[in-house]
Amino acid sequence: MRAAISLRRRIRQVSLRRAGPGELLSTQRAHKISQGKGRRALGREMPQIAGSQTRRPEMLEFRCIPIPTELGGRWGHSGLDDSGNQLRRMVAEARPAEPDGSRHNGSGAPCRHCLRDAEEGEELLLGSYRLPRPQGIYWTPSPIFVHAEPCQQFALVNEVAPIVRNRLVSIRAYDRADQCIYDLGHAGDGNEIDGPLMHALEDRRTAFVNIHTAKPGCMLCCVERL
Repeated sequence: MRAAISLRRRIRQVSLRRAGPGELLSTQRAHKISQGKGRRALGREMPQIAGSQTRRPEMLEFRCIPIPTELGGRWGHSGLDDSGNQLRRMVAEARPAEPDGSRHNGSGAPCRHCLRDAEEGEELLLGSYRLPRPQGIYWTPSPIFVHAEPCQQFALVNEVAPIVRNRLVSIRAYDRADQCIYDLGHAGDGNEIDGPLMHALEDRRTAFVNIHTAKPGCMLCCVERL
């Protein structure tokens, strides 16, 4: 390529020395036209790819799924949980912070319907909840708190539920066959759970993720891709 360009320049220099004034003008015009054609050809040969290089991947969308609204009503009406146990009525107490100011046990009892910690003085129902998934080998019931009075069901998208924050939690990812994906498991501070949670949800094997409290092991919420 460089040799060809150098040869064209030498030919042009010889032509300019031999040409008269009129011929010189024609030669210059021809050279400009040739340059323009070369640029246009180069543009066709090398399409713009900067846009494809800088384009960022779309953010993965997800939702934290609360328990069905009807469950709280059924519990309150029957006085029994999913396993037939007598429900326990409790009044939420504010949980003190750790000496360093952290709240690894949350600020109160976590309601699985509004997905927030109950405030001091709020009445709660404590009972055994039959998790819809996983089924089979990994299925297990879980003790959960639910507000005794109606509360607003959590419905935000792309937001980690408040009850996941300010406590130690564990992530458990499952595939479509309800098999636990062990290498995606994680336990840590709920305030720093976003990265491990996104890592599990972005994995093609994952059908859903359950988040539990790390110490007692109680179910907090299920998380699914949208």
